[in-house]
Amino acid sequence: MIFSASIKLVPSWIVAAALLTPGVILLQLLGQNALAVTWPSWFATGAWRPRGIDVMGQRLLMMAAMLLGLTVAVIPAAVAGAIAVFALYFVTGSSAVVIPAIVAAAVLLLEAYLISHAVGRLLDRTDISAIDATE
Repeated sequence: MIFSASIKLVPSWIVAAALLTPGVILLQLLGQNALAVTWPSWFATGAWRPRGIDVMGQRLLMMAAMLLGLTVAVIPAAVAGAIAVFALYFVTGSSAVVIPAIVAAAVLLLEAYLISHAVGRLLDRTDISAIDATE
């Protein structure tokens, strides 16, 4: 309780975070699916998948690719949100958080839509018979 007294949570920041969270999570999910569709042999499913230090480098590379992809995907949403903040500040003279979060969330969802269509086209091109049944 001592530490919670020093945290000032403004309700508008909580609403803004709640608006942005689904878009970020959706982009993470699409990023993992895009990596699995692009390189299916790198992703093992089931109980037999390798564990331990043998696959540590591969998982580090996948984590780095996910972080890079998420960073690149969030940049346009951040720019759109910043433009909305400055436009609202210019018009009203006060800083707002919820409306720029709505703008940024819309950009994130638009990116997710475009990415899902690109991954779908890549999956349609994939020859399923070429993948081993044990994978």
